[in-house]
Amino acid sequence: MPKLLLVEDSAVQRQLLRRRLAGCDYQVETASNGYQAIGLAQREQPDIILMDIDMPGLDGLDTCRALRRNVLTCHIPVVILSACEEEACRLRALMRGAVSYLTKPVDAIELCATLSAIKPARKG
Repeated sequence: MPKLLLVEDSAVQRQLLRRRLAGCDYQVETASNGYQAIGLAQREQPDIILMDIDMPGLDGLDTCRALRRNVLTCHIPVVILSACEEEACRLRALMRGAVSYLTKPVDAIELCATLSAIKPARKG
């Protein structure tokens, strides 16, 4: 079963997304901020990361950029999740290294379809 790292600062949103991911056949690990996400990504080597943009401290965009620049995590695809529906938000996320961008609230079917379409890079 592939591993997914869910990064979301809101406990309510984390639970909601975890329930939506239950049908997507992922082993889900969670982090509540960007710093935790970087540490978990280095240690756990998830197959994919689903990350909110708006988080205190290190936001999702800066976390995505840090993951891309790290030799231990640069191969892990990152999908950004945000309430921002503007094209500029999506473009900023893609420029920071995200492979896809979804807007909240995300439909469970769309979420699973987007994640399954992303082929994780092979490690090693």
